Amino acid sequence: MKPRRRPDKKLHIRKKVAAGATGTVVGALMGGPVGALVGGVIGTAVGDAAEKGKLQQLNTRVPRKARELKMRARNVSTRVRKKAKATAKKAKRSARRVKRSASSMARKTRRTSKRG
Repeated sequence: MKPRRRPDKKLHIRKKVAAGATGTVVGALMGGPVGALVGGVIGTAVGDAAEKGKLQQLNTRVPRKARELKMRARNVSTRVRKKAKATAKKAKRSARRVKRSASSMARKTRRTSKRG
């Protein structure tokens, strides 16, 4: 059985650096060079929060942000739906007018042809 090795106590890597490197590797595996950049940035941010002890605060802020984004998306979709509904109503109305005017024109031409 191999003896259990412990890391060298003189070698210290900051959480920010370790998280950034981990994020870079995982990002590179998932998304190539662009994923490596994004993963590195996200990993560094998480590592920095862990170093400063704000990781718990970061965790509690996420649901609030998600709710805000969800509400914003809902508002946008509602606005789009209302706009689409109004546009459809206008199109129907104008189509009805065109149809009515066309039928009245046809009636008038029929009347004049019968008289003539």
